[in-house]
Order: sequence, then structure tokens, then C-alpha cells
Amino acid sequence: MRVLAPLFEAHGVDLVLSGHEHNYQRARPLKFVPAGPGRSADRGGKDRRVPGTFTIDRTFDGVKNTQPAGILYIVTGAGGKHLYDATFTDNPAKWMHADDGQADYVVKMITDRHSLSVFDVDGTRLTLTQVDEAGQEIDRITVTKERREAPTPDHRDQSW
Repeated sequence: MRVLAPLFEAHGVDLVLSGHEHNYQRARPLKFVPAGPGRSADRGGKDRRVPGTFTIDRTFDGVKNTQPAGILYIVTGAGGKHLYDATFTDNPAKWMHADDGQADYVVKMITDRHSLSVFDVDGTRLTLTQVDEAGQEIDRITVTKERREAPTPDHRDQSW
């Protein structure tokens, strides 16, 4: 995310989905400014973290405030084989890292059950619902964006 954040921001990306981690995570909307490449070029290295500064939108809640000031990063990897450490569920102290200055960019993490992500899109309104293996809703946010006219006739609008 850190390597690609400037590219995502430059091109107006609203939402990034990823997997690999065997859990569900939702970050607060954020922006990231790299402070150099760090160890990102060390392709065989375990820590390829890029140093930099986060700007975290703590006002977005996906209910009353549905317009994020930053990109939403969602890890939707809880549908696979085995899940990672169940003690991370609803335990924000475990979600922060000293290397990140204890930044509280993760707002939701579910590691104790399998789940899937459902997206409903209606024009400029997107609703994400995370549903667990028992069919229970475990997370829900709505994101809205203003409809804008496209700069060229090739694009009708910039809704989802």
C-alpha cells in the first residue's frame, strides 16, 4: 500500500481491496506520503516497509459521515483455509505498531471467523457489508461520492 499510495491518490482511487492475510480488516480512510523508498527494493526481504506519514480521517464512520477523506483499504481474506490469531478481533491495541508511531489506521479487524464481502452499488453510493460464516453481519459502511461531470465525452460520470 505504501509504495502504491501516491499512484492511487493521483488517480482518484476510492477503495482498495486486497487479500493474502487470513482475516478481515478495514482501515480508516487514509492518505500516505512516502519519505523515501526505505527497503522497498529488497524483493527478498521480509521488511519492505516504506517510511512516511499517514493522514487518517477519524471522522468517517460510514453511517453519518459517508464521504471519506482518503482511500479505504480493505483486506478481505477471511474466506480461505485457516484464520490468523483470533485474539486480534476487537482488540485495537494489537493493531498498532511502534514502527508506524502507533497510528490507529485500522478501525475494524475480524480474525476469529470466516467471512465474505458484499458490495451494493447504486450510482454514487456504495455499501460494503461483511458477512460471517453464520450469515451474520459483522461490519457495514456506506460510502458516497459527489457526482461529477466527466472532462471528456468518453466518460459519462465518475460514479462507482
